Amino acid sequence: MASKLQNLNFHQNNISFKTSIPIDVCKYVLRHRLVNQFRTYLMLKSMCDSKLKHDHERLSKELAISSKTLSKHLKELIKLNWIGFDSKSKMLFIRGFDRIRLTYKFKSRTAIVCTKNDFKHLSAFLFGAAISNILRAKKREIWRIAATKPGVAFASIRHPFYFEVANSYMAKVVDYSIEGSMKLKAKAEKAGYISTKENIEARSQDLLNIIYHKKNPYGNLIVRCRSGIGFQRPDFISSNMKFSRRKKITTLNNLDLV
Repeated sequence: MASKLQNLNFHQNNISFKTSIPIDVCKYVLRHRLVNQFRTYLMLKSMCDSKLKHDHERLSKELAISSKTLSKHLKELIKLNWIGFDSKSKMLFIRGFDRIRLTYKFKSRTAIVCTKNDFKHLSAFLFGAAISNILRAKKREIWRIAATKPGVAFASIRHPFYFEVANSYMAKVVDYSIEGSMKLKAKAEKAGYISTKENIEARSQDLLNIIYHKKNPYGNLIVRCRSGIGFQRPDFISSNMKFSRRKKITTLNNLDLV
């Protein structure tokens, strides 16, 4: 009877799991191609407060991954010090994000709210978080400028806030190729983490310019619009993600973190 109640409590806690992932961690995972390992870390984190018995067969079934994959992920996560392991007690210690921030010197307090539903399309979630942080910073910058000018309307920077972000810049932020970044962008939009709008600048072009831009594989494309020929600029992007704040690093230094 006790084991049944234990399993019931586990599934209830797992379903209601919610955490705030630091933006720096999101970008780190993408840049170092650790999405699958990070999914395992998050799923383990959702199963306990901070400690978990290393029952390899049970964990493999609960995580729905092979025993070999679990062993590989645990080895990498322990090396990263995102998980600790006591060989005597066979206990796994799932490090908290604040401990990871201290270890990796991630000073930014900005974080993105994540639930268990986000695990299944984690790469899209992480990319959406990285891009959302760009939009948030730009929105705050525009707000500060507008706040110094009396009478300026703020309607344009209220939600939804759309801003032009180049594919090349997004690729640089997550250390992906432009093509890879565009694929992640499409996944993030499909999953609902971001919204995009086409950005066409109508203007006349002579024949030489049209030929040049058509030959440029990573440049802007020439498209037709009502006024004739238009210049396709980077898409306007808006975030649909929820931000939160982690504790200050100075505060964390005084805490006993797992």
